[in-house]
Amino acid sequence: VRRRGPQKSLHLPRTRATFLQARAPFFPPPSAAQVLFALGMNYLHGTLSAAKDADLAAEWLGGAAEMGHPAAQAQLGLLLLSGADGGGGEGASGAELWLRRAHEQGSFDAATALAGRYLRGGRVGELGGLVVGGLRRAGHVSSKWSWR
Repeated sequence: VRRRGPQKSLHLPRTRATFLQARAPFFPPPSAAQVLFALGMNYLHGTLSAAKDADLAAEWLGGAAEMGHPAAQAQLGLLLLSGADGGGGEGASGAELWLRRAHEQGSFDAATALAGRYLRGGRVGELGGLVVGGLRRAGHVSSKWSWR
């Protein structure tokens, strides 16, 4: 049986350029923060032919963290806690700042690092605020109770 009239055919891209154009709506290009984060992680772990360099990693992660990338903020905070500063001289106070920012955006790694820091420093009141604040943001019922 032959159909009359115009027929729609499935057009498959034949070149790499047309393939990339066809897939573009489904795979958007990475943002600048994602690229800086990837570079920082490469320097942190010494992957993709980048030599391991904590200070360079801190610089790249710092750029992504300033753009609001939560994973970069958490990694930068952990890196600053370990002693690398990337030339910024932030140290432990800067680490806590970046960990707090990452925690506010929902980073579990940052929350556990902050909790450990508060416990080791005897700052139990701040630890309670950290936990209850996280429960409130998640809409958990127990965050509405009075703890006194």
